[in-house]
Amino acid sequence: VTQLTYAVEEKKEKEIPTGKGSALADLPNVMANMQEVTFSNPHLKMLHTFALGVGKKREFKPNLARFSGVVFPEGREEDGREALKAKVMAKGLADIQSVMDLADIERGAQSFGRNPTKEMLADRLVEWLQKPKARGRGQRKMRSIKGAKEGGK
Repeated sequence: VTQLTYAVEEKKEKEIPTGKGSALADLPNVMANMQEVTFSNPHLKMLHTFALGVGKKREFKPNLARFSGVVFPEGREEDGREALKAKVMAKGLADIQSVMDLADIERGAQSFGRNPTKEMLADRLVEWLQKPKARGRGQRKMRSIKGAKEGGK
């Protein structure tokens, strides 16, 4: 009689390259905002997709906590930045604003000197994704945007 055995594969952690910015785990406002949302939050998924690509819901928060900036292939930084901006621009304005709130990125008219356009917001989000940094404010609640719960629909 031969015994049937199974090969058990160890779970592999997603490899997250080290970027130029701070790890999100070191940014208290971002971590507080991520604790407020559930794994199935569409804006958490968008932030994970922009930063790290596709993934599993249960891995979004731990992966994002280790994220410290998008790393583009050597010599292809401009192409990578344009592709990332195209991904961001494909989303609606309310979705971009909600992702920026989740990441604690300043998006108010005062910071731009006038009312920001969708492209201005997308540029700022892409810039932050390349080099995440704390905004320098104390902890605060995430903004509540009309339609944010439904994914900006």
